[in-house]
Amino acid sequence: NKKIAEVDSTTMAYYQQCLKVVSKPIVISMADTLFRMAGDVGDKRMQAVALCTKLDHYYFNSDMEHQRDSILEWTKRIKRFAKETNQPKYYYFVWASRLINHYLYRKEYNIALIEAENMLKEAEKEDYKEGVAECYSALTNIYIAKGIIEKADEFSQKEIEMFEKHDLDR
Repeated sequence: NKKIAEVDSTTMAYYQQCLKVVSKPIVISMADTLFRMAGDVGDKRMQAVALCTKLDHYYFNSDMEHQRDSILEWTKRIKRFAKETNQPKYYYFVWASRLINHYLYRKEYNIALIEAENMLKEAEKEDYKEGVAECYSALTNIYIAKGIIEKADEFSQKEIEMFEKHDLDR
């Protein structure tokens, strides 16, 4: 099998098929298949992507209001898998870009803020710069949603400084 950007080409092709149906229930079983396929070729990163695909089905579902339990559960599962396989990128991505954004969508700003503060503490403790930057982005979004623009600007500036100072990938 050829590899594309260090990803098995068959696995990548199947992932692209999953993306086409991410809003449909069929993607749940397809993501399970993708997870197994990635496991067969030893690709932990693509296994994390498969789990995220399942979460995205619930997250992007037009009926997100009724998907809360699934979003919370899949966020927890992905964070656990990401910790077990040493993939902090996915750990912090689902925490900020899925869970915290879900709370923002529901206008649960205080819960979002508590999650963001916990995330920031953990990212700083682990000295994971990308996670800190991801958290600053989440905090920016929270304060924009709350209408506290000065505070949003402060965290936006901190995020920019992290990227410039540490030459992080976005």
